[in-house]
Amino acid sequence: MEIYGISNHNGNKGNGKEVGEDKMNIEILGEEDFKHYKAIRDGYFVIIDTTRRLIHTTGCSDVNISSFRVKVLENTGKNGRYYFTDDLVEGRETFRAEKCKNCRPK
Repeated sequence: MEIYGISNHNGNKGNGKEVGEDKMNIEILGEEDFKHYKAIRDGYFVIIDTTRRLIHTTGCSDVNISSFRVKVLENTGKNGRYYFTDDLVEGRETFRAEKCKNCRPK
């Protein structure tokens, strides 16, 4: 079942998948993609797991490679998925995500 209308993202050299049509909403599937998007200052990560959906700034300490490896790589996304978005409002609406209480994205 495709929840967000996922399609291939042709501009990405990694394994990411684009979500939506107007904004940059990309599912992060590989470690290199995670590192690439983590380095972008003007963007957000949406983390969807079994208990909640949160949107974080890319600099948030809650968004780390070890959690990504466990949720996405080791468990093949069964317990969590990571997305990158360049728009806070779009990310919150598309993924129905709450703002992280630690980084408080604006």
